[in-house]
Amino acid sequence: MWAIGDILMATPMIDAIRTKEPDAHIAWLVDVKNAEVLENHPGIDEVIVIDSGHWRRLRRRGNLIAWAALTAELHGSIKRRQFDAVINCQAEDWWSRFLCPAPVRVGVAWSIKTRWRHWYTHFVVKQHRGGLHNTDHFLQATTILGFPPASKRMTIGETPDEASFFEDFVRRNGIDTDRPMIVIAPFSTAENRSLEPALMAQVADWLDAEYGAKIVVTAGPGDKEKARAIVDASTRASIVVAEGTGLREYISILRHADLIVTGDSSPMHLAAALGTPYVALFGPTPVNERAPFDSKGHVIVKPIPCSPCDLSTCSNKVFKECMKLIELADIQKAVRDMVAEYGVFSKTPVL
Repeated sequence: MWAIGDILMATPMIDAIRTKEPDAHIAWLVDVKNAEVLENHPGIDEVIVIDSGHWRRLRRRGNLIAWAALTAELHGSIKRRQFDAVINCQAEDWWSRFLCPAPVRVGVAWSIKTRWRHWYTHFVVKQHRGGLHNTDHFLQATTILGFPPASKRMTIGETPDEASFFEDFVRRNGIDTDRPMIVIAPFSTAENRSLEPALMAQVADWLDAEYGAKIVVTAGPGDKEKARAIVDASTRASIVVAEGTGLREYISILRHADLIVTGDSSPMHLAAALGTPYVALFGPTPVNERAPFDSKGHVIVKPIPCSPCDLSTCSNKVFKECMKLIELADIQKAVRDMVAEYGVFSKTPVL
């Protein structure tokens, strides 16, 4: 329902079902804030959008009459569709069971102690740091229903407005499309997975010097100052800061990029789903559980005793040490490997 990376890592379930039952009606229930990532997906017949935040806030604020009415409305809306099976990838959230009216109910949850486990006809336990990739966890659910995995590659659709947005983006920012365009997506909702602005400025300068690349730094509403720090620290790169873009506009930029430098965050998963080459810097996240399958990517990791902790905070005495150990030379090697392996930068480099 939420977290763009998790949604994308679950999309191989669609291929598993479609391969065996190409005419199946597949619906995906998603929270309103992430619904755009599923827009125009070729394997999905119906996207059911709910505002789960509003629903949960009603209960937290004690407005139980309104909460019960909305719960009944959501439950009834799904029940009227008469689904044969529901896979609930949020089964640890007790309230999500109201969204699963079907004869066959598969629950996927992090905890084996999930209170409502008995309510499901089948159950998949996701072991935290158990060594199994997130996509494999999700594919266990479709396998239970008789749909063996067909592909582990993440998939995404394309919307009609993306091309026109990118044309306008290029024109407004004076981007020369004959030069490589490289996106640096350095920020994450978890600060210990964000990339260092000073290092990203060095990367931008090197990409400009080595390949004559135009650099686009993507930034959310709360990242403007950090994005500006990258621009200010750069000594030669021509940098565009892309801020205030909607999700599909952001996807359009990533779709047209020659390369993305990012951390373990949604841009990495989006790039993998789009087939765009990427270099991902990993620190606290387990690579074998989160790095995309079947994609054009290189992962850089510098292990230390406390990593991968897979936490959203850092208790190391050297804050983000696992991320700070990654140097410019590591990124340079990864980019050069990408050039050799995938033919990145088909445009003539500027030497």
